[in-house]
Amino acid sequence: MSSIELSDQKRESNLLEHVSKEAAQFLMSSLLTKEPDLVILRVHLWSEKILEEIIQTTFRQSKEILSKRFSFAQKLSIVKAHICHTKNRMIFKKLNMLNNLRNEMVHNLESKKIEKILGDFGFAFKSLKDLNENSLHSFKLDFATLWGELKGVSEVVKLNKEGIDITVVNETSNKKINTDK
Repeated sequence: MSSIELSDQKRESNLLEHVSKEAAQFLMSSLLTKEPDLVILRVHLWSEKILEEIIQTTFRQSKEILSKRFSFAQKLSIVKAHICHTKNRMIFKKLNMLNNLRNEMVHNLESKKIEKILGDFGFAFKSLKDLNENSLHSFKLDFATLWGELKGVSEVVKLNKEGIDITVVNETSNKKINTDK
C-alpha cells in the first residue's frame, strides 16, 4: 500500500478534504443508479469536467479553449497531448473507450460496436442488458476506478503548477519516491 506526502502540509489537508467531497458527489450521482447506461453517461460527464479542470490548470488562455465548446474527444486529445506519458497512458486509452461507448450507446443502442468496446474494457458480458447484480457492481467499480485515476492526474497537475513536491511512500518497504514535475 502507498500513501502520498506533500511538501505543504496545509495544502495536503485541503486536498484531502476537496477530493473526498468531490469523490462523494461523484459516487452519489454516478454509481447509486442500477441503470448501466446512466452510469456511463454520468461517468462520461464527470470525466469531462476533470478534463476541463486540467485544461484550466494547464493553459494560460484556457477560457479561449473551453469557450469553443470542444467535444469530449477533442478535450481528451488536448489533455493527452500535454500531459500523457507512460505512467498514465492507459487512463487516456480507457477514457477514449468510455467516449466511444457513450457515443455508440447514445446514437445506436443496438450497435454491435458496444459489444466490442465492452470486450476491450475487459468485461465478460456482451450487452448492457446482460448485467446481473454482481457484474453491475464490477462494472461500476471499474468506472469509479477510471474516474479516480483521472482525478488523481488532475490533482497532480495542480500541485505541480503550484510547485508543491509530491512524494509517494510505499508503506511496505518504507521507500519514498518523488514524482516528476
